[in-house]
Amino acid sequence: MAETWYAVMKSVLIITASFDPQADLLIAELRRRNVPCVRWNTYEFPISSILTYRASNSGFGAEIISDGRTVDLASIGSIWWQWDQPAGFPPELNAPERRFAEREAQLALSELPAIGNFAWINHPACERLANFKPAQLFTARMVGLEIPPTIVTNNPDEVRRFIATAQRQTFTKLRRNREILRRTRRCSPA
Repeated sequence: MAETWYAVMKSVLIITASFDPQADLLIAELRRRNVPCVRWNTYEFPISSILTYRASNSGFGAEIISDGRTVDLASIGSIWWQWDQPAGFPPELNAPERRFAEREAQLALSELPAIGNFAWINHPACERLANFKPAQLFTARMVGLEIPPTIVTNNPDEVRRFIATAQRQTFTKLRRNREILRRTRRCSPA
């Protein structure tokens, strides 16, 4: 007699921000297909949601508690990584306390890729590499794509020279902080 195997479908963990229309569409499609999924809004982390790792000689476990739900990471089969900036910090923190809290929360999130056997969509290490503008431009040039004159520097004098010699309008794009990105602006020579 043939043996019958039943696959247990694990959940998809969607790590994202409070406003993410792409995640909303993904969740709707996963639900339409009856795929179990859970959204974790890192804007709530670390105050309004909890990430816990437990390790001992007898085992390892991790869980997320958010929106009144507990998610055992052993029940997760894949992670869709869209946003990893913890933002749920009390406003009364002074600057050194805030930097410490932000660093610790970011480190806790950064451990996720190392602790499980998940299928990753937009793995954090790959996302970081993809966000390196010089690497993007280098690769584009190597494969024969036309690239615009570009400068990436922390030297204000280099920026001024670049803008002064530009043949057309120049743009600035700050890459690390999405709040700042919303305020990206056009530059013109001073």
